[in-house]
Amino acid sequence: MYSSLLSCLNKRKDHLCNPTGWGWVLRDPVVGCFAPALYQLDKEGCIHLLHMERKTYEKLYWQNTAFWIRREHKLRPVLAQLEDLDIDLIPLKGAALLETVYKNIGLRLMTDVDVLVRHKDFLQTARVLLDRDFQPKWAYPSGDLFEFVSLPIEYWPGELSFYNGDGLYLDLHQDLITYHWFKVPYPTDMNMVWARTIQAEELTSENHQQLWEIFLSPYDMLAHMCVHLALHGLQMVKNLWDVDLFLRKLPENWDWKMYIMTAEIWGLKSATYHAFSFCQEIFGTPIPDDVISALKPPDFDRWQVRKLITPETLLADKKTFGKRYPTLVKFALFDNTIKKLKTIKNLIIPDPAWLENNNTNHSIFGHWVHIIRVLLRGD
Repeated sequence: MYSSLLSCLNKRKDHLCNPTGWGWVLRDPVVGCFAPALYQLDKEGCIHLLHMERKTYEKLYWQNTAFWIRREHKLRPVLAQLEDLDIDLIPLKGAALLETVYKNIGLRLMTDVDVLVRHKDFLQTARVLLDRDFQPKWAYPSGDLFEFVSLPIEYWPGELSFYNGDGLYLDLHQDLITYHWFKVPYPTDMNMVWARTIQAEELTSENHQQLWEIFLSPYDMLAHMCVHLALHGLQMVKNLWDVDLFLRKLPENWDWKMYIMTAEIWGLKSATYHAFSFCQEIFGTPIPDDVISALKPPDFDRWQVRKLITPETLLADKKTFGKRYPTLVKFALFDNTIKKLKTIKNLIIPDPAWLENNNTNHSIFGHWVHIIRVLLRGD
C-alpha cells in the first residue's frame, strides 16, 4: 500500500524541483495530508528520514492515532444509545476505510466523521446528538434548528453537521447526495443502498472490538467515494488515495460488471472514469483496460474536464480554471449534456416551494446573486 503513496510523493517532489529530505511534506498544500504516513514509509524502508524528520513524523503519527482513539471513545456511547433505539448507523468515507482498507488508524488524517442513517431516523438521531451536548453547525433566523421540515422531503438537507467541543466533528447524512441540486445527475436510490448493506464481519477480520456494525456494500462504498470526489471537483488527493487503496484491496468475489452497472444507475460513469484516471496517473493504480473502456465518456466530455483540471495540474498545484472554480468541474463530470442542462435550469429557475423556504434568500434575484457568489468563490 505504501508504494502507491511513494509514487505520488515523488511526482510532487519533481514539481518542487526535488527538495532534499522529506521535511517539506509537512506543510505542502498538495500532499501535506499524507504527513502521518511518512513515519510508516520510513519504518517499511521505503524512504529514509533524517533523525529530526523521523521524530517529527513519528510524533504526528501517534498524535493522529491518539486523536482517533479519543473520537472512538466519544462515539461508542452515542452508538450504543442509537442501537438501543434500533437506529442503524453506517460509517462513510474515512470512518469506514480505517477498519476495512487502511487497518491502521494513524495513517489517515480525518477532519470529521461522516455517518449515514435512514431518512426515517434522521431527526431522531439529530436530537439524540443534541441531547448529548453536540453543538449544531447550522442555524435558521427563527431559531428553530429543524425549520427545514416545512420543506418537501426532497429539499431537506442531505446532512447536518455537529461538534462536541472536544475535537469530534460529526456529519450526519440521510442521503449520499447531500445537495438536492445534484439529484438529477446522480439519482441515487437510498432504499437500494440500504438493502445492500453488509455486516461488519464480512469486511473486517481483526479480533478487536469493532466500532461499526454495518457498512455500505463494496460497490456502493466505491461509488460513494467517486461521487464525493466529483462533488469536490476531483481536487482531494487524500480521497484519491482512498480510491487507490480500495482498488488494490478488492474483495475476492468482486464483479466489475456489477460496479459498472452501479455507476451507470448512479449517473457516475464519467465521475468514476476520471477518478480512476487520476488514480492511475498519480498513484499508478492497477485498473483493467476493459473497465476503463466501459466507463469512458464521449470525447467532448473528456475534453471539458481536461481543460479544467488534470492529474498533472493537481500535482503541480497550478491555479487552472477548474482549480479556481471547481463548480465547473462538477458540472463537466455529469454523464451527459441533458443532465447538465436540466441541472442548470433547476438552478436558474428553482422550485417555488424551495425558494420560499430558502434560508439564504427568498427572492429569485437574491438567489441568482447567491449563485454568482458561489461560483466566484469556487464552492
